[in-house]
Amino acid sequence: MSALRISLQDSERICLKALDLLSKHRNGIRFAEFVELVHKELPAFSRNSVYFQVWCLPKKYPEKVLLPEKGLYQLKKYAKRPQAKKQTVKNEEDYYQFVAEYLTELENCIAGPLGATRMGKVKWSNPDVLGVRRTDENDTIQATLEIISAEVKIGTNYTDLITGFGQACSYKLFSHKTYVVVPRIESSGDLQRLDSLCGLFGVGLVLYDLTRNGTPKFDLRHRALKSEPDNFFIAQHESLKNAIRELIARAS
Repeated sequence: MSALRISLQDSERICLKALDLLSKHRNGIRFAEFVELVHKELPAFSRNSVYFQVWCLPKKYPEKVLLPEKGLYQLKKYAKRPQAKKQTVKNEEDYYQFVAEYLTELENCIAGPLGATRMGKVKWSNPDVLGVRRTDENDTIQATLEIISAEVKIGTNYTDLITGFGQACSYKLFSHKTYVVVPRIESSGDLQRLDSLCGLFGVGLVLYDLTRNGTPKFDLRHRALKSEPDNFFIAQHESLKNAIRELIARAS
């Protein structure tokens, strides 16, 4: 059954079922899950037909359905903006070790916090966390060494987010992969913009919030894309080379 040739009656049936399911999810449903739920309820229709009707739902029923953020469908009557969760704000440095441990697992590298003064006074070349990934000498396929950098922010306003993104971009001068790590913000247009920018520029995006025991809980939104750094800059950055040597020594 083609999505373009579906009858008006069938189209309305799918849409009404979608609205009914949406009414049972006050906080909204992500698009892929939404399509899956509707198709499960109406298996007689092709997945493409359901996909198209769900995608058109905000346009067909603008008075009922909205997209509070990219990919999230929600009924307007439930669209009260939740209050941002109050978190116990620590110093930014308190998160570096947590991020280093997360990066170690995520990228299969050896990572460690650098702090504010380890990398010298070169502007925007001081990542909060640095990681190094290299293959073991016994591995069959040998890969070149990879440098991974992360910028951590505890602020949630536009200036903090865009500054963190700019810093992560600048780390591409000497890193194969870069990440920006920021607090999770409920229903934030600024965070949606940051999400899109990271996707466009290949910068990894990690969100975090606090669990009850104060340990950050991380959520990967974008995995960093690999790019080649500027070897000339690396050669001139003595403090960077020293930090890399230290991480390699730790991994040995």
